[in-house]
Amino acid sequence: MVMFKRFLCVVCFSFISFFAFSIDFAYGLAAGQMYRVVGLVEETVSVGGQSYFARVLNKSSISVEKAEGNRVFCKAVYVTAEEFSGLSLSVFNKQEDSVSEYWIDRLGNMEIDDSYRYPIVRNVPLFPGRELEAGDVWSASGYEVHYFDELGIKEPFKFPVNVSYIYVGPVSVDGNVLHRFDAEYPVFYRRKAEVSSPDAPVEIRGYSRQEHYWDVERGMDMFYREEFYFALVLNNGAVFEFDGKANAKVVWASPLDKAAVVDAVEKDIDRLDVPDASVESTEEGVKITLDNIRFPPDSAVLLPSEQDKLKKIAEILRKYPDRDLKIAGHTALAGTAEGRQKLSIERARAVAEFLLSLGVRSPEQMLIEGYGATRPVASNATEEGRKKNRRVEIIILEN
Repeated sequence: MVMFKRFLCVVCFSFISFFAFSIDFAYGLAAGQMYRVVGLVEETVSVGGQSYFARVLNKSSISVEKAEGNRVFCKAVYVTAEEFSGLSLSVFNKQEDSVSEYWIDRLGNMEIDDSYRYPIVRNVPLFPGRELEAGDVWSASGYEVHYFDELGIKEPFKFPVNVSYIYVGPVSVDGNVLHRFDAEYPVFYRRKAEVSSPDAPVEIRGYSRQEHYWDVERGMDMFYREEFYFALVLNNGAVFEFDGKANAKVVWASPLDKAAVVDAVEKDIDRLDVPDASVESTEEGVKITLDNIRFPPDSAVLLPSEQDKLKKIAEILRKYPDRDLKIAGHTALAGTAEGRQKLSIERARAVAEFLLSLGVRSPEQMLIEGYGATRPVASNATEEGRKKNRRVEIIILEN
C-alpha cells in the first residue's frame, strides 16, 4: 500500500525576546531532553480509477544527545502503523520502525543523510532569525524525502519545496496563549535524470498547507495541522493521488521508573491472582507476558476465561494512563510461517480490541504486532514449551 506518511521534524523552541507579541523564534533544544511526537494521517489514495481510505499512525521518540555551538545532535526512533479494522473498534497494526540521527541548529537547518528515512519533511519549519510581529511573512527552502518500498524502489525520491510562512499571532486555546504561524508550499518537481525502473517516481505535483501552534512560556510546539494533495507520476505513466490531512502533537513525559513499575505490577498480579502472567523490564519499557493465552484452534476469538484474565490486566494498565501500549502476539511452531504470522497478528488484535472495549486506552495509544513463531522462549518439542510460546505480551512503553 503506497502512502504519504507525513513525518515532519517537530521540535521544541525557545524565544529570545518577548514584548507585545514580538517574537524571535529559535530552536532551543538542550542535551538530555527527550520527547515524542504522535501524529495521525487520514488520506484517500487513488490509482487507476480506484480509491481507498487509509489512516496511518505516526510516532517518533526523540532524544537530544549532545549540543555543539548553536546546534544539537538528535537520535530518533520513528514508528508507523496502519489502521486494522475490526468489527466495532479499530487498532493500529505496526508496519515499520526506523532510526535516524541528525544535527539541527537554532533556526531549523538540518544536517541528515538521505539514507535515513525519517523525518520525511525537512527544514520545515525554518525560522528567519529576526523578531516577528503578527502579519509578518518570510520564506525559506525545505525539502521532502520519500521511500517507496511498496513499488520495489530502493533509492529515495527527494524534491525541494519553497515554503511561504506567516506569523498569524497569539491565539487562545483552552485558556492558554499560543502563537500560530502558517506554512504553505506548492510542489511541482520532475526528475531530470533517467530512471531504469518502470515503477520509479519521476514527477510530483501538489501542495501542503500547515498550521503550527507554539507555547512560548513552555518553549515547545503544542501541535500542528496539515492539509495536503500530491499526485505522484511513475515512469510507466501510472499516477497515484494522495488527498488528505494530518495532525500531530508533542508529548513530554518523565522517564519511566521501570524498577518501581515492575515491582508494583508484580504485586498487582499476585493480588489479583492473574494466572500464567509475569512481568519484566525491557529496553522498550515494562513487559507483561501472558503465557498460554487460550483461543479455539486456529481462531482469534478470546475465550471467557481469557477475557476474565484481561479484565484484571486492564485494572493494572489503568494505573499508567499516560503510557502507550504495544500488544505483541506469538504462536507455537505449528502450520505454515504465513499462517502463524497471520494468526499472531489476529490474536494480538483480539487482545487490543478487548482492552479498548474496557476503555483502557484510545486507539492512538495502542499498537499491535505479530511475530508468529519467530521468537520462541521455550522448546516447541514439548506441550509445556508450546504453552509458553503461545503468548501475548503487553508492553507499557517507555516513550
